[in-house]
Amino acid sequence: MCRASRYRTGDQQDDTRPGSARRRQVLVIGSRRAGRLRIGHTRCVSSRGDVPFSYAEVRPYAVAGSLDELRGPEHGAVELPRELAWSGRRRFDLDDDYDRSAVYKIILEEGREEHFRRFLNAGVLRRHWRDILPARRVQALWEGRFPELRQAA
Repeated sequence: MCRASRYRTGDQQDDTRPGSARRRQVLVIGSRRAGRLRIGHTRCVSSRGDVPFSYAEVRPYAVAGSLDELRGPEHGAVELPRELAWSGRRRFDLDDDYDRSAVYKIILEEGREEHFRRFLNAGVLRRHWRDILPARRVQALWEGRFPELRQAA
């Protein structure tokens, strides 16, 4: 069994937004060895077996109610809103294999039902499910609700 690393609060980190003089408190997970702080991996948070190891295990992912309601575009360019593509690129070409897989992965992992209806297409999802490679939990949730996706892969 793994034991929790030492938790230390009170470290200050500068806010990275331009013009911001605010500082925020951060939680450091790690251990001290030879007087140095070693940042540990978050995979071992607790010695209790019933406590999740990562945020991905407890994150509330959404799943569409029906594949028939997914009537998004099949071809062309798609521009995602900031709440989905918050870390960078927002425009994707559905006719490009890499872009299609990337945008579908983002939508499946970050989206809600309104995003699924607007951006996902059931036919594209069925045809390219094995290429999208969403997070394991997302894949399990979608394949659990729609077994035809598992069979398509």
